Amino acid sequence: MVIIIIILSPVSTPAEKVAIAAATNFGIGGSVQQFAWHYQGQTFAIAYEILGKGTPVLLLPAFSTVSTRAEMRGLAERLAPHFQVLAMDWLGFGQSARAQLGVSAIALPSAIAGFCE
Repeated sequence: MVIIIIILSPVSTPAEKVAIAAATNFGIGGSVQQFAWHYQGQTFAIAYEILGKGTPVLLLPAFSTVSTRAEMRGLAERLAPHFQVLAMDWLGFGQSARAQLGVSAIALPSAIAGFCE
């Protein structure tokens, strides 16, 4: 399986992100799923969506306190006719589980690797 990862920069202001999330119900218009990520003896639910068919493309939102997969809806809609678009919320953001202390940003590449398997 080929996966292309695109990391997007955030929308310009937190207010714009809130407006986008409210307008799109926190998503890209696809089928909402959950990935069970296992880390240090704990399991965390990471929310993601699938839209379209074809070669998978993974879209990751900016890593900020108000970022969700919803900010990528426009791009996802443009890619979906040609690709299978997967957009995920980071652990602790959007509709993903809130992590207990002990899970840091350093662990997030492990979550992405597990998701891509």
